[in-house]
Amino acid sequence: MKKRLALLLAAMMALALVACGETAKADEFVRGSWEGNVYTNDSIGLAVTVPESWAVASDEDLAVMMGIAIEQSNSQMQISEEILKAQACYDMGAADPYGNSSILITAENMALTIGGTSYNEEAYAEALANQLLMVDFSIGEGSTVTIGKRDYHVLRTIDPENGMSQDYLITKIGSCMISVVLTYSPEENDLDSMLAMLGDA
Repeated sequence: MKKRLALLLAAMMALALVACGETAKADEFVRGSWEGNVYTNDSIGLAVTVPESWAVASDEDLAVMMGIAIEQSNSQMQISEEILKAQACYDMGAADPYGNSSILITAENMALTIGGTSYNEEAYAEALANQLLMVDFSIGEGSTVTIGKRDYHVLRTIDPENGMSQDYLITKIGSCMISVVLTYSPEENDLDSMLAMLGDA
């Protein structure tokens, strides 16, 4: 499942947007941190509480996923590995022990792409949906959800390979577009139960 998720996240890289790093300005996205099974990111005002049985991705795990996405993106877009390494910021990841549900947070700096700052959450979701349609994903209707004090545009998708739902909660902070990626088996979970793990920081 990690490999499939990383390949799908390569579609996000295909938007040719460059991700925020840890040297971001104060009004930009800054990586969050874990304490036990609770992840907190003050820059977006988000807390994620996962069940204690879930595995939290280490920085090494995130680097492996990033490497798979870079390899896939490089073969598709013919962009150097150095540029692709600068493109992605995988902030956090956690998954249940059976691979049926996971949460991943990524960020992309729109200011480093020509015309990127003109994107709002809906435009970003549309561009991402177009990439996912190319790999035969089913795309649902967009909606909005509020978590804490922040609104997120919700892009609902279904992976045809395994029937998993993969929903993207997209919000913008400064020049960074943040995606909270919720992946789950509809037989085991639903969007409401995944959203119940998210709260105000």
